[in-house]
Amino acid sequence: MYSFVKNNFYLFIAFFTVSWAIINNIPSNEGATTNTKYLFAKEDENFITKQKNEINLRNLNRYRLNTKSSRNQSSSGTAFYLGNNLWMTARHVINECKEVYLKNDNENFFIEKILIHPNSDLALFSNNNLIPEKFEIGKEISKIAFSSGYPAGNPGDVALEFAGFMAMEARSYNILEKHSIYAVLEKNPRNLLSFGGISGGPAFDSSGNINGVVVAEFTRRGLLGVVGIDQINWLLSASNNHSDFLNINSSTEFNLINLEINRKNYLKKGAELRRNKSISKVICLA
Repeated sequence: MYSFVKNNFYLFIAFFTVSWAIINNIPSNEGATTNTKYLFAKEDENFITKQKNEINLRNLNRYRLNTKSSRNQSSSGTAFYLGNNLWMTARHVINECKEVYLKNDNENFFIEKILIHPNSDLALFSNNNLIPEKFEIGKEISKIAFSSGYPAGNPGDVALEFAGFMAMEARSYNILEKHSIYAVLEKNPRNLLSFGGISGGPAFDSSGNINGVVVAEFTRRGLLGVVGIDQINWLLSASNNHSDFLNINSSTEFNLINLEINRKNYLKKGAELRRNKSISKVICLA
């Protein structure tokens, strides 16, 4: 018996560690919870359809985002706070999840409704349990940007450089949109093999203004695909037409994020954004 325990000690430790991580990330279902509901934002005169983008984006190189999933297992991604109790993430992070939760240390907040952009890999949800400092939407794309979130479910950060534009097609969603493409300059952890899990996280400039939402990765080329400012602004504006979706407390005060971030301190700033919950983990239960 002693020999068996001795020879399998590290196996026991590994099993315990993995089991604890899984248990710690699965929300407690005390009380009755129903499935998360999904709504599509109402199209208006400013909405750019896939058909229009077939013409508008015809001169851009195109890549395809595989969003089809059987959703037979739980997963996690990243979300960030935009004020007015509104959080943004990538659609493919939470699409078709039975239950979605916003994680806050050892507490998890159930997300009742999610608003989907009809022609973008974007999703918006409301939650008034967690009110951190909010991100501001930028006016233009910065040449150097940063992103922070939870790649592979763990804290991670990346420094980026703008490389151009591409058209992204997701056939399972029937969408075609314009993406900003960023080259990865530095990353942490350095041995990070994939940015999966940072999807839904913000791309922001040196002042903390939002440049886009990270949704795709070109692993071999060291590139990230980012949904642009126009799509973000449209979805935020469209949310005003969904009174059943919004959950705004008019008495709540929202503090604005004000960063001075660069390649020397972006790891520290990313950790602060996660610690302050302006960037948080979002959990999908299959």
